[in-house]
Amino acid sequence: MRLSLGALRALAVTSALAAARALDLGTGQSARLAGCTGGCDRVNDELKAEVDDGFPSRPGRQSWSDQLMKVVQGGSSSPCSADIVATSYGRYMGFCSRMNTFADELFAAVYRGRSFSLCQSNKDRFIDRIWSPHFKNIANFSMCASPKGFCEHGNSWDTLHVANNFAAKLKWFDHEYLEDFMRFLYPYIFTLAEGTQHLVDQRLESAGLVAGEPYVAIHVRHGDKTSGIHREAEPIEADSYADAARSLLLGRRSGAGAAALRGLLLGQLRAANASVVYVASDDDGAAEAIGAALGGGVRVVQQPRGSGASYQSRGYEADEDLVSLLTDVEALRRARAFVGTASSNVGRLVYLLRPKGSASISLDKGGNWMWRTLQQV
Repeated sequence: MRLSLGALRALAVTSALAAARALDLGTGQSARLAGCTGGCDRVNDELKAEVDDGFPSRPGRQSWSDQLMKVVQGGSSSPCSADIVATSYGRYMGFCSRMNTFADELFAAVYRGRSFSLCQSNKDRFIDRIWSPHFKNIANFSMCASPKGFCEHGNSWDTLHVANNFAAKLKWFDHEYLEDFMRFLYPYIFTLAEGTQHLVDQRLESAGLVAGEPYVAIHVRHGDKTSGIHREAEPIEADSYADAARSLLLGRRSGAGAAALRGLLLGQLRAANASVVYVASDDDGAAEAIGAALGGGVRVVQQPRGSGASYQSRGYEADEDLVSLLTDVEALRRARAFVGTASSNVGRLVYLLRPKGSASISLDKGGNWMWRTLQQV
């Protein structure tokens, strides 16, 4: 039996709503959220109704800039009373996790057109120590200054959960719309300040990258972020290409998996008409192992290595540690082709900073860079 286009669309909507309900979003008025910032209880209720009704209020792409300006201006008169006061970047997690959840909170505010501001907490000092010195506030976000870790609003990450849960449901309904929306928002929270950009450019030049020369970049996740109490990802699946990357680091360069990874990288080099591979990794042997696997016709480069402790930092008390990470992110973002893992917050950040349609290959999660929007944070 053949279905009409209208019937297929109706079926898609029905399936999306069923998936949303299966993920236990709930209906009607929500229970009060103990740690909700500003008016996020109201935003939570609105977003739940939005899912139940089939996402009828999705802002059109042409309105996103005006909607962003509206929510920023709405948070300027009384920043501590904004509907969403962003706090998720105050968690003691990796930097890229903090930035991704920062974007999630902004997404929820802009989608609903609700006022938005930043928690400028004197407790974690993320805004003062990390974001303001190294990034441009090009949207002119207002700040809620407070000695409390969560500003004036409890001791939970409810705005993060509200935003992430809603994005999970929207992804089922319109994957491309969600990706486009997030790509629109990321530059407003992740545009390097001029001084930091200069430092990053210097480090990339020292690594051996030449301006204008095409290259392929790979991010190899090999350290503590797949284990321990601050784990940010599950261990990489054994049946993925990423397992081959781990094998390469251990010196096992034979077998189908390792051959497939070599073939993948060499294929991307040919497609980019490039002969340079940039390696970003917390493993100090990654670049050497990958270079040996690819052979003498490929030049493998990396930025100068920091101390071992710097790759496990969560607080980023030293500017050097943060600039080193930002250098890797920038190298991965600029690459003609990027190979990484969707299970990594670094991978998701880089993917959403890169232009739509650029070659970005995830070695796990079935190649789905947006898999995190299907998870509880």
